[in-house]
Amino acid sequence: MRRSHRSGWTFLVAGLATALPIGAAGQVTHDHGRQYPLLDRMHEEALAVVTDASTAFPDDLRRAAKEHATVAGLRAEDDVRRFDCLADQSALLYATGDLRGARRFMLMAAEHARATGDVVRAATAFIDAALLAKEAGDGAAALDLARQGRLLTYSPLLDAEVRETLARRIGGAWR
Repeated sequence: MRRSHRSGWTFLVAGLATALPIGAAGQVTHDHGRQYPLLDRMHEEALAVVTDASTAFPDDLRRAAKEHATVAGLRAEDDVRRFDCLADQSALLYATGDLRGARRFMLMAAEHARATGDVVRAATAFIDAALLAKEAGDGAAALDLARQGRLLTYSPLLDAEVRETLARRIGGAWR
């Protein structure tokens, strides 16, 4: 049942933005960036294929991933939805079976979050990229990405609860 595993992961990653309490203990959230309503609409339309159907078919997922890749590529560094768009693209690619592409977009999301000071999202995305690398059989990359995620958990911007949640995710990845 590999398909159900991917579908579950798709919605897990799509909900990445709400996985941990953003804004905890001085966490920088950057809601002051620019907004791009046209790209937001294109983003929602591309994802509608997946969210409107109870079961997304492979052709639908590939079409959504292709359409959404355009939106993800157009997101500027100062776009407030850039991280979400990159993470959603990763989830779509994962659902189509493209582990390499999924890891690439998750790593882009992690780097973007780190560059903008969003420590929680950066750590979470690095951990997710490590899981993707592990699943693809790239142990060296998985360890490096998990290490990058772990380093971010030492940030003084995180409170103990968030730090522990992230550490558990890293630990759980290697069971």
